[in-house]
Amino acid sequence: MRLDYQATLLAVPSVELIISAFLGVMLIASLVASRLRLPYTVVLVLAGMLIATLSLSSTIGISVIYNRLVQGGLFVGLVVPPLLFESMINVRTTDVRYVVRPAFILATIGVVISTLVGGLLLWRIADFPPFVSFLFSAIIAPTDVVTVLEIFRRLKVPSRLATLMEMEAAFNDATAIIIFSLILTSFGFSGANLFSDIATFTLKFGGGIVIGLAVAFAMRFIATHIADRFSNTILTVSAVYGSYALAVALGTSGLISVAIVGLYYGSVTLQKYTRPSSRESVRTFWQFAAFLGNSVAFLFVGLSTNLFQVINGLGYIAVAYISVLISRIASVLPVMYFFDPRRKAIPAKWNAVMVLGGMRGAVSIALAASVPIGTLDSNIISTMVLGVAFISITLQGLFLARYISRNFPEEQRSGIEERRLQLYRTIASLETLQAAHERALISDEEFTVQLEEERDKLFEIIEDTGNDDRLDEKLKSDFRKLHAQLLQNKNKDNRPEVSNVESLRKSAEEAIIILTSSAIKS
Repeated sequence: MRLDYQATLLAVPSVELIISAFLGVMLIASLVASRLRLPYTVVLVLAGMLIATLSLSSTIGISVIYNRLVQGGLFVGLVVPPLLFESMINVRTTDVRYVVRPAFILATIGVVISTLVGGLLLWRIADFPPFVSFLFSAIIAPTDVVTVLEIFRRLKVPSRLATLMEMEAAFNDATAIIIFSLILTSFGFSGANLFSDIATFTLKFGGGIVIGLAVAFAMRFIATHIADRFSNTILTVSAVYGSYALAVALGTSGLISVAIVGLYYGSVTLQKYTRPSSRESVRTFWQFAAFLGNSVAFLFVGLSTNLFQVINGLGYIAVAYISVLISRIASVLPVMYFFDPRRKAIPAKWNAVMVLGGMRGAVSIALAASVPIGTLDSNIISTMVLGVAFISITLQGLFLARYISRNFPEEQRSGIEERRLQLYRTIASLETLQAAHERALISDEEFTVQLEEERDKLFEIIEDTGNDDRLDEKLKSDFRKLHAQLLQNKNKDNRPEVSNVESLRKSAEEAIIILTSSAIKS
């Protein structure tokens, strides 16, 4: 018995190995994405799928984290809240007022329409069993907030359109989970109670809003008594996970409560009750947390997708994907027409982005994993969910990115203008820093630290621009050369000399000239 116990301990990878393996996969995916000029998230999905297919996840220990996330039900509560909060603190209040009604309808009635249309298509036309048809449609109905946010970070769309889709993705999980539970426990409406279902939905949706507001108000009160930036950051972490845990414990929607906390904090607390230094610290922390959560989410999708399982179920997946696409059209177009019958406020290309942006991902996979083993055709449901999620994240995501680049040129130009403005600000900061050093207003040590910070900012701007798919190949090539020069200089000894300031300023001016010399892809 003792030998068996020791063998088991040896078979389970250490925590250090698990973390190292996870970070190693992220690093390799980042390097491959940079080398092949592919979206980092797509490479992560492919890397996860390769690990799952080759059965390497147990060897390197990633399966331990994966099993905890799936079987322990930790994924939605651990990974999604940081992504949601970071997105919501950057939403404009004016945009929320404009899109809150259509977002609410899409997240409620839209999910019901999508479930009914998709279920009927699979049942009546594809001849699937009714239970499988409607259960799959309920699982796949919620759009994935992770994928939507990732694409909108890389590409520019009108802020109101981005807010609309982000709010829909944040709020529709509650509706989908209720419908999923209803179908799973009482398919055919035998024993179902309409009033009870309405009360459950009201509790989850309305309760999430109330808890979110309560936590947000408490957060604002505490923020007025905190000056330290690290304490402010800890406050936000406590509020995000605390609001989620409290909402779930009370039987309401944790994601809705987190979204409300983020909206209120970003529009009120962060702007009026937080010091500027703390604002920057909080934003930086949550940008990193969102990046880490994003990486976990897409790796999660890849680890869930076994290539052989997808290949064997290609016929089911093809039919399922077509039904999902049609049901998305059926849920989006009527709602958008209702709010804008004359097509004045909502252009047709917005509808196209909303249809293509209705991608499915980690939340649907987590719901599919929660279907009890032994349930009728659970393997078919799992295969269809994994296949549709994989297609939507990879192929549909790439197609959406190309569509946005071609059909929203003004927004893409505004994104380049923002980058140019950042370069001008860097030049101004360098000139101020140089003048302060020459007048002995700052020490050599402080000068060196601030110079490093400005160089890192410039380095990041030029690196991002060199990987921007909106620019033509010549522009990207010029930025990559400039990036290589900065990297070479960065590896040299950085002494507090004025020449370093002049060198960085010259690089920033050169970047501005490159941006000005050509336009975005036509």
